[in-house]
Amino acid sequence: MALTVRSYGDNGPLVVLLHGGPGAAGYLAPLARALAEHRLRVLEPFQRGGATEAPLTVARHVADLEALLAERCQGEPPAVVGHSWGAMLALAHAAAHPRREARVALIGCGSFDAAARAGFEGALAARLAAQAATCNVVWPGCPRWSPIPTHGSPRWAICSSRRTPSIRWWSTSR
Repeated sequence: MALTVRSYGDNGPLVVLLHGGPGAAGYLAPLARALAEHRLRVLEPFQRGGATEAPLTVARHVADLEALLAERCQGEPPAVVGHSWGAMLALAHAAAHPRREARVALIGCGSFDAAARAGFEGALAARLAAQAATCNVVWPGCPRWSPIPTHGSPRWAICSSRRTPSIRWWSTSR
């Protein structure tokens, strides 16, 4: 089964947006358009949902995402942004294929189990500390944050001082 994929933007770093649900496709379109306006290429795949011939499992969704990335990314590791179930899918995919994504941003992510979440938070904290040490931008109210490198400006940043890491735009031109 081929997934429906919306594409936005013609050039720039690649971002893949994963919706929640998994049957809630389409609501990330406004974000995808906004990212494309800021010189990013965006893929918005519609995950399987509802009645299908194959059972819907995490492994099936991970395999679908891997097939999409292999086909559409052409060797360029994308930033993968997942919301809710899409964040859990991004996390499961990154665990199964650790070299596929350049960056992973999780928004409102659940966890498959407590031990997995603790391991992820430890790895994230170490990575953010290393990146924050090289950055001179201040994010008021967030003592632990890190830039997500892109080409040009504005850029994304991730705050890990909250229970669920959050992302926001920052600009070097301010």
